[in-house]
Amino acid sequence: MDYKVTVATGTSEYSGTNNYIYITLVGEKGESEKTVLDNPGLDFCRGAVDQYTVTTSASLGQLLLVRLEKQRYFIEDNWFCRYVTVEAPAGGDVLIFPCYRWLVGDVKVELREGTAKRLTDDSLPQMLTHRKAELQERQKAYRWQMWASGIPKCIDAKSEADLPQDVRFDNEKRSDFEGSLHYALLELSLKKLAIKFGKSWNDLDDFKRIFWKLRSPIAEYTMDHWREDWFFGYQFLNGCNPRMITQIRELPSNFRVTGDMVQASLKPNTTLEKEMKAGNVYLVDYAIMDSIPTNVIRNQRQHIAAPLCLVYEHPEHRLIPIAIQVRPHNNL
Repeated sequence: MDYKVTVATGTSEYSGTNNYIYITLVGEKGESEKTVLDNPGLDFCRGAVDQYTVTTSASLGQLLLVRLEKQRYFIEDNWFCRYVTVEAPAGGDVLIFPCYRWLVGDVKVELREGTAKRLTDDSLPQMLTHRKAELQERQKAYRWQMWASGIPKCIDAKSEADLPQDVRFDNEKRSDFEGSLHYALLELSLKKLAIKFGKSWNDLDDFKRIFWKLRSPIAEYTMDHWREDWFFGYQFLNGCNPRMITQIRELPSNFRVTGDMVQASLKPNTTLEKEMKAGNVYLVDYAIMDSIPTNVIRNQRQHIAAPLCLVYEHPEHRLIPIAIQVRPHNNL
């Protein structure tokens, strides 16, 4: 019985390998022999999708697992496998076995078919054993440690090198970070001279002078839209602290805003009280910042706001701010 096997190698830098790759098909009725995957020419090059044939003396029945093994040839060479597909004999079903991981050293991995299943969906002993082994492997690779009492636990690793290869930045991403860092340091050095001997920044548009080299679609889009109300509201849900936004049914006593002040920002034929009862009004309260001591830079005191922001879910303009109070007990 001939099973057609396809093996896909990763597309990022250094994903390919010159090491030996073996495969074993595990079925409900037995296993195939351990087969080396070797075609004429180079196998497992970066981005390659290689095809092979695995021959068995009898049908394996329902395929359960694909076992991949990597062994060193002359020098160690890590390999990133994207997926394996297996086509059953006589034009049978094509099953996909996702991998998307690095095979580091002389290693063996078992891949299950890609259909998502719960624990209760697995009844065969082979699959239950595989699930238990996979869980134990993850628990060994990803461990928590207590950095200090009262602080949430963090990953048990002192540096990126202590993390499994699969969760590190790939070489292209690392090169991009390092290149961006070099450009940023150069630009900052040049800008220090420009600020010292040139004119001071007068408005926020002067920040565009920062982006000499480090431009990106996101940065450009933000510079074009940061003044718009909908983008202001978007940042509350997609920024670094989205849990600060809270739905309210009435205004807090220290928020000195009235319905007349925000009427023009609401949809027609409604009031602030009606929209609060309908659940369309939210509050962002940064009163926790009110007690932070101010800092002094170049003999000038730096002021920190503790704002309250009223946000309204407008049916046409999405989430928009309708009132901002800079300090909890000040007027608007």
